[in-house]
Amino acid sequence: MIAEGETGYFAIRADHQTSGRGRSGRSWTSLTGNLQSTLVMPMTFDVSVAANYSFLTAVALSSAIEKMIGDRGKIEHKWPNDIWVNGQKIAGILLEIHKKFLLIGTGVNIGEAPQDAVSINELSERPVDVGAFLDLFTARMDDARQLMDHQGFGMVLDKWLEKARGLGEVIRVRTLKEEFHGVFDGLEPNGALRVVVQGEPEPRIIYAADVFFGKE
Repeated sequence: MIAEGETGYFAIRADHQTSGRGRSGRSWTSLTGNLQSTLVMPMTFDVSVAANYSFLTAVALSSAIEKMIGDRGKIEHKWPNDIWVNGQKIAGILLEIHKKFLLIGTGVNIGEAPQDAVSINELSERPVDVGAFLDLFTARMDDARQLMDHQGFGMVLDKWLEKARGLGEVIRVRTLKEEFHGVFDGLEPNGALRVVVQGEPEPRIIYAADVFFGKE
């Protein structure tokens, strides 16, 4: 669709996916009855702020999930791009840039969940239709984009931090070069992770890493 000259904001949905690709090139398979979608957005903004949309998407997704499950689950944002409910993963986000478009890939467990994960239907009062959830999610994306346009990215980060997993707790951080423990102290204005390590005078600022909490 991009190759045909599409310039608008639109969503692509797959009913089943067997060769999905996650962050850092990890492979995954999405089960039937779940949402696998890509939002295609013209890049009317500088590439340096493209990563902001991972946080914006998380805020929109968690809002849509909350609408479906109510108070039957504790929703958390896991840095940098996952959503957890009751300590288990329910959704993930992957950003890619293709030509002049930002591709926002999302996978949401709606009907089924892999081992050690959770689905919306396990927590909702009634079965959730995948198409209806996608409509709700895109509407929440529009709301989040308006919030960012009118009040700035800082407001999006504030919304993200309201549900931040492990904020103020000791976490384990694994980068390409090292692994260390420290206290999750918040986010930088650009969304980078801020970690306070015992004995170090300044927090470490992390832009890319795997983060683990508790006994993970």
